[in-house]
Amino acid sequence: MRLLGSSENLPRTSMRHHVLALIWVALATGASLAFSPYLPEYPAVPACFYLCAVTASAIYGDFQSSITALVLSDILLGLLFWRRFVYTHGVSLMVREFLYTALSGYVCLLAHKLKLARAGEARSIRAFADFTHSAPIGFSLHRPDTSYIDINPQLAEWNEMRREEHLGRTLAEAVPGLAASLIPHLKRVLETGESTTVEIAGDPHEANNKQRYWLTSYFPVRNARGKIEAVGTAVLETTRERHAQAALANSESRYRLLTETLSQYIWTADENGKIDYCNKYFLEFCGMTLEEVKAGKALELFHPEDRERMLTKISASLASGKIFEDEHRVRHARDEEYHWHLAHLEPFFDLSGARRWLGVAIDVTARKKAEIELRAAHDRLSVLLSSISESFIVLDKDWRFQYANDSVMEHRGMAWSEMQGKSVWEIYPAALETEFKAGYEKVMRERTPHRFEVKYPMGDGTTRYFLVHAHPTGEGLSALVTNITDRKGVEEQARLAHERFQLALHGTPVSVFHQDRDLRYIWVYNPARGMDPNEMLGKRDRDFIERASDAEMTETIKREVIRTGVGQRREIVVRSRGADEIYDLQVEPLRDADGDITGVSCAAIDITERKRTQEALIRSEKLASAGRLAASIAHEINNPLEAVTNLLYLTRHVPNLPEEAQQYISMASEELERVAHITRQSLGFYREPSTAQITSLAAVMQSAIELFRGKLRKQQVAIRQEWKDDIAIEAVGGELRQVFCNLLSNSIEAMKHGGNIRIRMGQSRVLEDAKQYVRITFADDGCGVPQEIRTQIFEPFFTTRSSTGTGLGLWVSKQLVEKHGGRIRLRSNTGTAEHGTAVMILLPVSECGSQNQLKV
Repeated sequence: MRLLGSSENLPRTSMRHHVLALIWVALATGASLAFSPYLPEYPAVPACFYLCAVTASAIYGDFQSSITALVLSDILLGLLFWRRFVYTHGVSLMVREFLYTALSGYVCLLAHKLKLARAGEARSIRAFADFTHSAPIGFSLHRPDTSYIDINPQLAEWNEMRREEHLGRTLAEAVPGLAASLIPHLKRVLETGESTTVEIAGDPHEANNKQRYWLTSYFPVRNARGKIEAVGTAVLETTRERHAQAALANSESRYRLLTETLSQYIWTADENGKIDYCNKYFLEFCGMTLEEVKAGKALELFHPEDRERMLTKISASLASGKIFEDEHRVRHARDEEYHWHLAHLEPFFDLSGARRWLGVAIDVTARKKAEIELRAAHDRLSVLLSSISESFIVLDKDWRFQYANDSVMEHRGMAWSEMQGKSVWEIYPAALETEFKAGYEKVMRERTPHRFEVKYPMGDGTTRYFLVHAHPTGEGLSALVTNITDRKGVEEQARLAHERFQLALHGTPVSVFHQDRDLRYIWVYNPARGMDPNEMLGKRDRDFIERASDAEMTETIKREVIRTGVGQRREIVVRSRGADEIYDLQVEPLRDADGDITGVSCAAIDITERKRTQEALIRSEKLASAGRLAASIAHEINNPLEAVTNLLYLTRHVPNLPEEAQQYISMASEELERVAHITRQSLGFYREPSTAQITSLAAVMQSAIELFRGKLRKQQVAIRQEWKDDIAIEAVGGELRQVFCNLLSNSIEAMKHGGNIRIRMGQSRVLEDAKQYVRITFADDGCGVPQEIRTQIFEPFFTTRSSTGTGLGLWVSKQLVEKHGGRIRLRSNTGTAEHGTAVMILLPVSECGSQNQLKV
C-alpha cells in the first residue's frame, strides 16, 4: 500500500503525521495490553482505545495518517485481542472488525471534514482581515458602550491616531469631533438590529477646525445564539467627492453665467444637430424665441449663397464627428443686413455618454471690412513703394527676393522676373563685404528692428552711403534703403566745422552754452568750475548759483535778450565756493531755421584772476609811487638833518652849558640819529641792487625787524633772535627783506593781544639732495591757521584779511624763495592749549657764502 510505502517518497510533514499516528496506535496497544485481564468481561475496551488513537491521528495529523492508524489498529485489534482473548468464531470476528473499520473510517472522515471546514473558516477570516487592513475603506468594531474592539489602519489614519490608541477607548474619547454624529446611529443598530447607512460631516478632532464628509454604514454583529454583541462600522471619506460635486455645480453655474454674458452667439445641439439651447445674444440676433429656433426657423436667416454649402459641411461633420468651422453671412433681425459670422461647432460627450455639439459664432463683419480695407491699403502701398526714390525689398529666410520696388530694379538695371526668387547676395555680391550682411543677419537672428548705415563700394570706383531701416517679417525681413551720400557730405562738413570750433575753444577759459526759453540748459561746452555738462542739462542757473540774487540777475539779463532779440554783454559777480567770481558774460538770442527766438546762446569768461591782478597792479603801483615819494622825501630831509646835527654838535661844546641842557642836547642827538637812520634805510631800499650778491642774512633780518619796531611795541610783541653765527649767502638782499617783512607782518597780525616771535637761523643738510642749506624759522604763538585753508595759503589773492590784505604776500614770498633755489613750508596748530604757526625757509648756501660766516 502506498500509505505504508517507503518514507522517502513522503513529504516531511506527512512523515511526521505518520510517525505521530504510530505513536498513538502504540499507546492504544499498550493500554489494551494492560487491560487484557479484563477483556473477557469488557471486550470493547481495546476497540475504544484504538478508536481514540485513530481520532487523535485524524485531529492532530492529516487524513492519510488517520487511515494509517485505522489500518494498523484494525490489524492489531484482531490479532492481539479479539482472536486471542474474546472472539474465536470467524463470522463474529469479521462482523466486529467490519463494524470497527466502518466506525473508525467515519470518525476519520468526520474529523477530516471538520478540519477542512475550520481551515476554510480560518482562510476566510484571514482573507477578510487582509481585506479590511488593506482596503481604502475604514472598518471598526464597537462594544455596546461604543468602545473600540478593533479598527483597520485606514480608519486609524483618518482619525490621526495609531490603531493601538483606539482599542478600549470610546468614540467620545477617540473622535470627539464626530462622536455626536456617530453614537445615535450606533445605538439605533443596537436597539433595532437593522443596518443603516448615513452621511455625516465634521472632523475627528475639534481642534483641526476642518469640514470633512464621511459615508458611514452600521451593521450588527451577533453571536451563535443570535444576540447582538457588537456593532461594526464601515467608513468612507467623501470630502473630495463633495468638493468635486460642489465644484461641478459651481462650474455649471459659471458656465451658464458665462454663456449668458458673453457677447458671442452660443448654442448646444443633440447628436443629430438639432439645437436645444442658445444664449440670449443668439436669440436677440435672430429675433426669435427658443422654441422657434428649435423648430429650425433660424436657417431662414442664412444668406442664400451660403446656405447650401454650410448645410453640406454641417452634415459631413455630424456624420464624421469632426469639428465644423465656416464663415457665412447671416441676416440680423434688427437692421435686416447680412453680417459675417465665423461659426465653430465641436463635439462633446455628456454624462450619459451621448455625443452632443457645442457651437460658438463670432461676428467678424468688422474683420471682413478690415480685410477689404487692407487689400485696398496694400494696393495703395504698392503704388507708393513704386513711386518713391528709396529702395524697398522683402526677403525670405533664405535671403531670396519676395518683393522689390521699381527703384531697386531701376538702380540694378534688372527686371523683376530676373530678380524674383534669387538671393540678395547673388544680385549684390559686393554687399557680402559690407554692413548689409551683418545688419540683415542681426534682424534675422534677433527678430527685432535694426537701423544701421552702410558704406558701399560702387562699380565705378566711387563710394556711396546708405541708411537702412530693416524690420523682421513673418519668415524674413523687409528693408528700406535710403541713399545718404549727399547728407554724409554735409555732416562731414558740419563735423569739421564743429571740430574747428572745439579746437578754437580748447584751452581757453570760455564756457559756451545754450538755454531754451525757460532758461533750461540744452547744450553746454567747457562749463565753469569743473562742472559736469550732463548734470547741467535740463536745469536753470538758480540750481547752481549760491546766491539767489546772483541767479536772478543773470536770468533777468537773458530774459531781456529773449524779449528784445538784442544781445547784451555784462560783467557779473557770482558767489561760488565761499568766494566771489567775476565773469564776462555775452548773451545772444538763439534762433531756429524760421528766425524765431527759441532761447539764448551764451559765452562766459572767468575774469576773476584778471580783475584781481589788475587790483594788485594798482596797489603795487601805489606802493611804488609811495616808495619813490618816500625816497624823495628822505633825500630832501637828509640835508636839513645834517645841518641840525652839526648845530647840536656845536651847541654841546659851548662852555658853561648847564648839565640839564647837555642831557637835552644828547637826547635830541639820539632822536636825530634815528631819523637819519630811517632816511638812510628808505634811500637804501630804493637804491638797493637787483642782482644777487654776497648778503648777510643777519643784517637783512635786523633791517626788517627795525621796520616793525614801532608796531612791535604797540602790540606788545617780543622778538627772540636765536642764532650765533651770521651766514652770508649769494642773494638779492631786497627780495629776502621783502620775504622777512611779509612773514613778520603775518605773525604780528596773528597776535592781536601780544606774544612772542622766535626767529631761528642756522645751517642744515637736507637728505633729499645732500646739499647744505640755511634754515630760517619764524615761529609765533598766535591763533594759528585753520586746517581747511592751509592748502590755499600760498595761492595768489587768497587772504583772510579782506579789508587790508591783497592775498599776494605769501604767494610773492614763495615765488622769491623758489627763485633763490629754496623752499618754504608752513606748520600750524589751532588748539586751545597749544596754538601758533611756524614758517620754515630753506635757502641754499653757496661755496663762497659758506666761507664767509661772521660772528655776531
